[in-house]
Amino acid sequence: MTDTDPLAVAVRFALYATLGLSFGFPLFWLYGVGVGARGALPLRGLLCVAALGGLIASMLGLTVLAASMSGIALAEVDPASILMVAKLPGVGTAWLVRVAALAMIVIVALWAKPTRRLAMVATTLGGSALASLAWAGHAAMSEGGLGYLHLAADIAHLFAASAWLGALVALIMLAGSSVVAATVHQAATNFAVTGSFIVGVLIVTGLINAWAIVGPDRIVAALGGTYGRLLVIKLLLFAAMLALAARHRFTLVPMLAQSGDLRPAQALLRRSIAVEATAAVAVLAIVAWLGMLDPVGAA
Repeated sequence: MTDTDPLAVAVRFALYATLGLSFGFPLFWLYGVGVGARGALPLRGLLCVAALGGLIASMLGLTVLAASMSGIALAEVDPASILMVAKLPGVGTAWLVRVAALAMIVIVALWAKPTRRLAMVATTLGGSALASLAWAGHAAMSEGGLGYLHLAADIAHLFAASAWLGALVALIMLAGSSVVAATVHQAATNFAVTGSFIVGVLIVTGLINAWAIVGPDRIVAALGGTYGRLLVIKLLLFAAMLALAARHRFTLVPMLAQSGDLRPAQALLRRSIAVEATAAVAVLAIVAWLGMLDPVGAA
C-alpha cells in the first residue's frame, strides 16, 4: 500500500464521516434543539446509518491493513491475516473498541425511543469509537510526554471537528423541514455559542498536532511537499468555513427573528450551511489523505 492508496484514503474518509456523525449529531440533538423540534431530526435513523457505515468501513479498513502488512492483494486476504491484525496491540485494540461501540449504537438506536437518554448514550459510544481513530494515527507514533499530549490533542481535535459536522447536518435538516423559522433561529443561535468554543479547540489542538507531527525543524521541508500543500488547502477551507459561519451568525440567522414571510431567509440559510458542509467534507477528505503521508517524505 502506497502513501496515497486511494482505497485506504477512502476508508479513512468514511470512518471520519460516519464516526463523526455518530458523535456530533446526537450531541447537537442534546444541546442544539428544543423538545418541539427534535422530531424534525431523525436521531434513530441517522445513528443506525452512521454506525452501520462505520462498521462496514472498519471491516474494510482492517482488511486493507491486513493486505498491506502481508504484502498481498486485497482479494487474497484470508481470515487468519485479518485476525493477526486484530490481535495487534494499539491498532487491534482500537479496532475492537470501535466495532464494539458502533455495534452498541446500532442496538440501542433500534430498540430505544428517541429520548435524551438515547442521545447521551449514543454520544458517549460515538465518542469512544471516534477516539479510537487517534490510537492508530500519527498521534500513536509520538512517545513520552509529547506522545500523551499529542494523543489528547488529536482526540480533542476529532471531538471538536465532529461536533461541528454533526451540527451542520442537523441545521441543514432543520432549515429544510417544516419547523417554524423561530425554531431554526434558536438552534442556529445555540450552535453559534458552542461554535466559538469549537473553533478555539480546533485552533489550539491543530497547532499542537502540527508541532508534534512536523516539528519546528521540519516545517520548511514539509511545506515544500504534498503534505504541506494539502495542509495549506485544508487551512484555506477552514478559513472559508469560519467566514461562512460568521455570515450565518451575524447576517442570516438574525433575519429569521424578523417578522413577515421568513421562508426565503430560511432557504438562503439552508443553502449557505450546505456550502459550509461541503467545505467540511472536503476537509475530511484532505485529513484522510494527510493521515497516509509522511510530512517530510511526501514529495
